Amino acid sequence: MDDCIMAELKQGDVYWEGERKLCSAMRDRGCIPRPSLVLKEASPTELGSREEGASSKADPAVPAEKQSSGQEETKVQGPLPQQQQHQRELQQESWQGFSLEEALAVHESKSFDYRVMHLILWKLAGRQPHPSLLQFLRVDELLVDIGDDLTDYEDDVERNSFNIFRCYAHLFGADAPRMLVQRISNLEQLHAQLLAELPTHLQAHWLARHKEASAEGGSCDGAGSSWEFPSIIYDETAFREDED
Repeated sequence: MDDCIMAELKQGDVYWEGERKLCSAMRDRGCIPRPSLVLKEASPTELGSREEGASSKADPAVPAEKQSSGQEETKVQGPLPQQQQHQRELQQESWQGFSLEEALAVHESKSFDYRVMHLILWKLAGRQPHPSLLQFLRVDELLVDIGDDLTDYEDDVERNSFNIFRCYAHLFGADAPRMLVQRISNLEQLHAQLLAELPTHLQAHWLARHKEASAEGGSCDGAGSSWEFPSIIYDETAFREDED
Protein backbone atom coordinates (compact mmCIF):
# COMPACT_ATOMS: atom_id res chain seq x y z
CA MET A 1 0.00 0.00 0.00
CA ASP A 2 1.57 3.28 -1.10
CA ASP A 3 1.88 6.55 0.80
CA CYS A 4 -1.02 8.24 -1.03
CA ILE A 5 -3.48 5.53 -0.02
CA MET A 6 -2.21 5.59 3.56
CA ALA A 7 -2.62 9.36 3.68
CA GLU A 8 -6.25 9.09 2.57
CA LEU A 9 -6.92 6.31 5.10
CA LYS A 10 -5.65 8.64 7.81
CA GLN A 11 -8.26 11.13 6.63
CA GLY A 12 -10.78 8.51 7.65
CA ASP A 13 -9.50 8.77 11.22
CA VAL A 14 -9.84 12.55 11.00
CA TYR A 15 -13.43 12.19 9.82
CA TRP A 16 -14.59 9.67 12.41
CA GLU A 17 -12.97 11.53 15.29
CA GLY A 18 -14.33 14.87 14.12
CA GLU A 19 -17.79 13.49 13.46
CA ARG A 20 -18.04 12.12 17.01
CA LYS A 21 -16.94 15.44 18.50
CA LEU A 22 -19.23 17.66 16.44
CA CYS A 23 -22.27 15.41 16.66
CA SER A 24 -21.86 15.10 20.43
CA ALA A 25 -21.68 18.90 20.70
CA MET A 26 -24.81 19.39 18.58
CA ARG A 27 -26.72 16.68 20.44
CA ASP A 28 -25.79 18.12 23.83
CA ARG A 29 -26.76 21.63 22.74
CA GLY A 30 -30.20 20.55 21.63
CA CYS A 31 -31.48 23.95 20.47
CA ILE A 32 -30.37 26.68 18.09
CA PRO A 33 -31.35 30.29 19.00
CA ARG A 34 -34.15 31.53 16.77
CA PRO A 35 -33.85 34.81 14.85
CA SER A 36 -37.00 36.09 16.59
CA LEU A 37 -35.29 36.08 19.99
CA VAL A 38 -34.79 39.84 20.20
CA LEU A 39 -35.26 41.57 23.54
CA LYS A 40 -38.07 44.10 23.29
CA GLU A 41 -39.60 46.50 25.77
CA ALA A 42 -42.30 44.58 27.61
CA SER A 43 -45.91 45.78 27.66
CA PRO A 44 -47.68 46.53 30.96
CA THR A 45 -49.72 43.35 30.62
CA GLU A 46 -46.56 41.26 30.29
CA LEU A 47 -44.61 42.78 33.16
CA GLY A 48 -45.31 43.45 36.80
CA SER A 49 -45.04 46.92 38.18
CA ARG A 50 -41.58 48.41 38.44
CA GLU A 51 -40.06 49.06 41.83
CA GLU A 52 -40.46 52.58 43.17
CA GLY A 53 -37.60 54.85 42.21
CA ALA A 54 -37.11 53.39 38.73
CA SER A 55 -37.59 56.56 36.76
CA SER A 56 -36.03 55.97 33.35
CA LYS A 57 -37.43 53.89 30.54
CA ALA A 58 -35.52 50.78 29.42
CA ASP A 59 -33.89 50.89 26.04
CA PRO A 60 -35.33 47.93 24.06
CA ALA A 61 -32.11 47.53 22.10
CA VAL A 62 -29.98 46.96 25.20
CA PRO A 63 -30.17 43.71 27.22
CA ALA A 64 -31.64 44.16 30.69
CA GLU A 65 -28.46 43.10 32.48
CA LYS A 66 -26.66 46.11 30.92
CA GLN A 67 -29.29 48.59 32.09
CA SER A 68 -29.05 47.92 35.81
CA SER A 69 -27.08 51.01 36.81
CA GLY A 70 -29.35 53.25 38.89
CA GLN A 71 -32.41 51.14 38.16
CA GLU A 72 -34.16 48.22 39.76
CA GLU A 73 -34.63 45.05 37.75
CA THR A 74 -37.87 44.63 35.85
CA LYS A 75 -39.88 41.94 37.60
CA VAL A 76 -41.67 39.49 35.35
CA GLN A 77 -44.80 37.97 36.81
CA GLY A 78 -44.21 34.68 35.00
CA PRO A 79 -42.80 33.29 31.75
CA LEU A 80 -44.87 34.08 28.69
CA PRO A 81 -45.76 31.20 26.32
CA GLN A 82 -43.13 32.35 23.82
CA GLN A 83 -40.54 32.63 26.58
CA GLN A 84 -41.38 29.11 27.72
CA GLN A 85 -41.08 27.83 24.17
CA HIS A 86 -37.62 29.36 23.70
CA GLN A 87 -36.21 28.98 27.21
CA ARG A 88 -33.65 26.35 26.25
CA GLU A 89 -32.65 28.31 23.16
CA LEU A 90 -31.96 31.46 25.18
CA GLN A 91 -29.66 29.49 27.44
CA GLN A 92 -27.60 28.39 24.45
CA GLU A 93 -26.84 31.77 22.86
CA SER A 94 -23.22 31.73 24.03
CA TRP A 95 -22.62 28.17 22.76
CA GLN A 96 -19.17 27.55 21.28
CA GLY A 97 -19.19 23.83 20.66
CA PHE A 98 -16.93 23.91 17.59
CA SER A 99 -15.54 26.29 15.00
CA LEU A 100 -16.24 26.66 11.29
CA GLU A 101 -12.70 25.45 10.62
CA GLU A 102 -13.43 22.22 12.50
CA ALA A 103 -16.68 21.68 10.61
CA LEU A 104 -14.98 22.22 7.24
CA ALA A 105 -12.11 19.89 8.18
CA VAL A 106 -14.58 17.10 8.91
CA HIS A 107 -16.52 17.84 5.73
CA GLU A 108 -13.38 17.79 3.59
CA SER A 109 -12.28 14.43 5.02
CA LYS A 110 -15.72 12.83 4.69
CA SER A 111 -15.27 11.27 1.22
CA PHE A 112 -11.93 9.66 2.02
CA ASP A 113 -13.35 6.26 0.95
CA TYR A 114 -13.98 7.52 -2.60
CA ARG A 115 -10.44 8.85 -2.82
CA VAL A 116 -9.02 5.55 -1.59
CA MET A 117 -11.08 3.76 -4.23
CA HIS A 118 -9.79 6.08 -6.96
CA LEU A 119 -6.18 5.43 -5.97
CA ILE A 120 -6.70 1.66 -5.82
CA LEU A 121 -8.29 1.67 -9.28
CA TRP A 122 -5.30 3.55 -10.70
CA LYS A 123 -2.98 1.03 -9.05
CA LEU A 124 -4.93 -1.97 -10.36
CA ALA A 125 -4.80 -0.47 -13.86
CA GLY A 126 -1.02 -0.17 -13.54
CA ARG A 127 -1.13 3.55 -14.19
CA GLN A 128 0.00 6.61 -12.28
CA PRO A 129 -2.81 8.73 -10.81
CA HIS A 130 -3.70 11.86 -12.77
CA PRO A 131 -3.08 14.68 -10.22
CA SER A 132 -5.35 17.21 -11.94
CA LEU A 133 -8.19 14.71 -12.20
CA LEU A 134 -7.91 13.72 -8.54
CA GLN A 135 -7.92 17.38 -7.51
CA PHE A 136 -11.01 18.03 -9.63
CA LEU A 137 -12.81 14.98 -8.25
CA ARG A 138 -12.07 16.09 -4.70
CA VAL A 139 -13.91 19.38 -5.25
CA ASP A 140 -16.69 17.56 -7.10
CA GLU A 141 -17.14 15.23 -4.11
CA LEU A 142 -17.46 18.19 -1.75
CA LEU A 143 -20.25 19.68 -3.84
CA VAL A 144 -22.04 16.34 -4.11
CA ASP A 145 -21.74 15.89 -0.34
CA ILE A 146 -23.32 19.30 0.25
CA GLY A 147 -26.21 18.38 -2.05
CA ASP A 148 -26.71 15.10 -0.22
CA ASP A 149 -26.60 16.83 3.16
CA LEU A 150 -29.27 19.32 2.12
CA THR A 151 -31.50 16.42 1.06
CA ASP A 152 -30.76 14.30 4.14
CA TYR A 153 -30.80 17.12 6.71
CA GLU A 154 -33.85 15.98 8.67
CA ASP A 155 -32.71 12.34 8.68
CA ASP A 156 -29.25 13.36 9.88
CA VAL A 157 -30.71 15.46 12.70
CA GLU A 158 -32.87 12.52 13.74
CA ARG A 159 -29.88 10.14 13.69
CA ASN A 160 -27.49 12.73 15.14
CA SER A 161 -25.22 12.28 12.11
CA PHE A 162 -22.71 14.70 10.62
CA ASN A 163 -24.25 17.09 8.11
CA ILE A 164 -22.52 20.24 6.90
CA PHE A 165 -25.78 22.23 6.71
CA ARG A 166 -26.59 21.12 10.26
CA CYS A 167 -23.17 22.42 11.37
CA TYR A 168 -23.78 25.74 9.62
CA ALA A 169 -27.19 25.99 11.31
CA HIS A 170 -25.55 25.61 14.73
CA LEU A 171 -22.79 28.07 13.85
CA PHE A 172 -24.82 30.75 12.05
CA GLY A 173 -28.48 30.17 12.92
CA ALA A 174 -30.85 31.77 10.40
CA ASP A 175 -27.84 32.94 8.34
CA ALA A 176 -26.81 29.33 7.64
CA PRO A 177 -28.19 29.17 4.06
CA ARG A 178 -26.52 32.46 3.11
CA MET A 179 -23.20 31.40 4.61
CA LEU A 180 -23.31 28.00 2.94
CA VAL A 181 -24.15 29.62 -0.41
CA GLN A 182 -20.86 31.49 -0.13
CA ARG A 183 -19.06 28.18 0.41
CA ILE A 184 -20.90 26.60 -2.54
CA SER A 185 -20.10 29.55 -4.80
CA ASN A 186 -16.38 29.34 -4.00
CA LEU A 187 -16.34 25.59 -4.63
CA GLU A 188 -18.26 25.96 -7.90
CA GLN A 189 -15.76 28.53 -9.15
CA LEU A 190 -12.87 26.23 -8.27
CA HIS A 191 -14.73 23.30 -9.83
CA ALA A 192 -15.17 25.16 -13.14
CA GLN A 193 -11.53 26.21 -13.13
CA LEU A 194 -10.24 22.66 -12.49
CA LEU A 195 -12.61 21.19 -15.07
CA ALA A 196 -11.32 23.61 -17.71
CA GLU A 197 -7.75 22.51 -16.94
CA LEU A 198 -8.48 18.82 -17.57
CA PRO A 199 -7.70 17.20 -20.93
CA THR A 200 -10.59 17.52 -23.36
CA HIS A 201 -11.51 13.82 -23.28
CA LEU A 202 -11.78 13.86 -19.47
CA GLN A 203 -13.95 16.98 -19.56
CA ALA A 204 -16.27 15.33 -22.07
CA HIS A 205 -16.43 12.12 -20.00
CA TRP A 206 -17.35 13.95 -16.79
CA LEU A 207 -19.99 16.11 -18.49
CA ALA A 208 -21.56 13.07 -20.13
CA ARG A 209 -21.63 11.12 -16.85
CA HIS A 210 -23.08 14.09 -14.99
CA LYS A 211 -25.85 14.35 -17.59
CA GLU A 212 -26.58 10.61 -17.30
CA ALA A 213 -26.79 10.81 -13.51
CA SER A 214 -29.21 13.73 -13.76
CA ALA A 215 -31.42 11.81 -16.18
CA GLU A 216 -31.35 8.74 -13.91
CA GLY A 217 -32.48 10.80 -10.94
CA GLY A 218 -29.49 9.78 -8.88
CA SER A 219 -27.52 11.81 -6.38
CA CYS A 220 -25.81 14.20 -8.78
CA ASP A 221 -26.05 17.45 -6.88
CA GLY A 222 -22.93 19.46 -7.48
CA ALA A 223 -21.61 22.17 -9.75
CA GLY A 224 -24.27 23.21 -12.23
CA SER A 225 -27.08 21.96 -9.98
CA SER A 226 -29.82 24.00 -8.37
CA TRP A 227 -29.65 24.22 -4.60
CA GLU A 228 -32.68 23.88 -2.35
CA PHE A 229 -32.26 24.53 1.36
CA PRO A 230 -34.43 22.82 3.97
CA SER A 231 -35.98 24.69 6.87
CA ILE A 232 -33.67 24.91 9.88
CA ILE A 233 -34.63 22.68 12.79
CA TYR A 234 -34.16 25.01 15.75
CA ASP A 235 -35.11 22.51 18.44
CA GLU A 236 -33.36 19.28 17.52
CA THR A 237 -34.23 17.59 20.81
CA ALA A 238 -37.95 18.11 20.30
CA PHE A 239 -37.65 17.06 16.65
CA ARG A 240 -36.06 13.74 17.61
CA GLU A 241 -38.67 13.17 20.31
CA ASP A 242 -41.48 13.80 17.79
CA GLU A 243 -39.92 11.34 15.34
CA ASP A 244 -39.67 8.55 17.93
